[in-house]
Amino acid sequence: MSATCANTPLDRPIVLKRQLGVWACIAMTISPIIGSGIFISPKGILVNVSGSVGWSLVIWILCGVIAIAGALSLAELSTMMKKSGGMFTYMLMAYSKLLAFLLIFGILVLIGPPANALVSLTMATYFLSPFVSSTCVEIPGSAIILLAIGVNTLIVVLNIYSVKWSYRLEIVLTSVKLLGLTMIILIGIVRLYQGHTSSFEDAFSGTLQAGNVALAFYAGMFAYSGWQLMPTVIEEIENPGRNIPIAIGSSVTLVTIVYLLTNVAYFTALSSEQLLASPAVASDFARTTIGEWAWMVQILVGLSCLSSTITATFAAARTIFVSAREGLTPEILAMISIRRLTPVPAIIALHVITLSMMAFNDVYALLNYLSFSTWLFTGIVISIVPYWRWKYPNIERPYKVPIVFPILFIVCSLFVTCLSLYSAPRDCGTGIGVLLIGVVIYFIFVYWRNKPMWFNNAVSHTTHFFQKMLMVVHQEKPTY
Repeated sequence: MSATCANTPLDRPIVLKRQLGVWACIAMTISPIIGSGIFISPKGILVNVSGSVGWSLVIWILCGVIAIAGALSLAELSTMMKKSGGMFTYMLMAYSKLLAFLLIFGILVLIGPPANALVSLTMATYFLSPFVSSTCVEIPGSAIILLAIGVNTLIVVLNIYSVKWSYRLEIVLTSVKLLGLTMIILIGIVRLYQGHTSSFEDAFSGTLQAGNVALAFYAGMFAYSGWQLMPTVIEEIENPGRNIPIAIGSSVTLVTIVYLLTNVAYFTALSSEQLLASPAVASDFARTTIGEWAWMVQILVGLSCLSSTITATFAAARTIFVSAREGLTPEILAMISIRRLTPVPAIIALHVITLSMMAFNDVYALLNYLSFSTWLFTGIVISIVPYWRWKYPNIERPYKVPIVFPILFIVCSLFVTCLSLYSAPRDCGTGIGVLLIGVVIYFIFVYWRNKPMWFNNAVSHTTHFFQKMLMVVHQEKPTY
């Protein structure tokens, strides 16, 4: 297919353009972090610390510290390597093609689509909550799934249509979600002033078990997850050496403070037992505190999840795009639209897998399912920081993180990963089994070069078919 067509200006190169400034970077960092996690994880943390309010708040603080350590470590790698793809690119450049392939395979099967599905289902639940009578036991599952599919499809269309409109909407929605959480925090402050402190009496009661603490960290780090996404689009960021460290450092610190204060606010209206029994923590908090205006909080939660899904789709599609550009996934995924200059095939592939993940009924099983893989791969990627400090001490580093940060993150990653194997062996075993399948796929489709002619011809014809149907081509020049 020709690289240009009648509808494409001849003087415009077909590449992914640098158009994301510092505010877009901040929005892209905050948005995926503050998604559904702050509305799901309070229950997931509390149940694993024996209902202890004090220990749950400690877990929130520790998870924030770990997230800051990991995020700043990733900032060093991103400003040093200067290629999009995020953790996939760093794994490929530092370790091996096999590990990089397993990471992208994990992103396609264990991390990206499950996270998108989880956030989309939560979003649909909160959007539907104001329209369901308080006498109903629960919202029909089919309605939740249909709305999640519909909204997710609209997000995909937006990501395909325009990068500019995607990040503009992202900035608006990020501002809205911060205002919503600020409202919850202010209500909590007022209730504390009024003397609603019964939940904080004997706050550290209960017995902790090491395995359950690991699962509590799972839930907490899910709420903080998303700081890994922004470096995946570094080739589309203006002045990345400056904007990435600023965006990551300020955003994750702000989120940590907001999360802690939000959980304190929850406990001013809900006891430990009420929070554990709540299917939607923010909704029950709103009903208790502002009564008939509770629907406002429910809509704000839905918009928060919507914002998170937009960024997650945007970033994950770029990682898939880069993996295909490096030859580890099908060639068609490395192409971009000649009209919209967006990676259309990668976005569509991600969407198809996400829809299949929405068949899961148990949100917390899905959380454990993706968290094991996320911790494992993120820990391996962050280990590149001390490894390259030793191997390449003189390489240019526009931003250099204090070495204690990556070491802290690596230790925590090993602790949680090992304990999770003991505490949730079936979920972790599922993840390991899928990764072993990925090893087989790697040796058949990537490592094995001398494939039969009929196979190569079939792949070539399939690539050309989708290329013509989607009107996509390879980039005309490198952007790194």
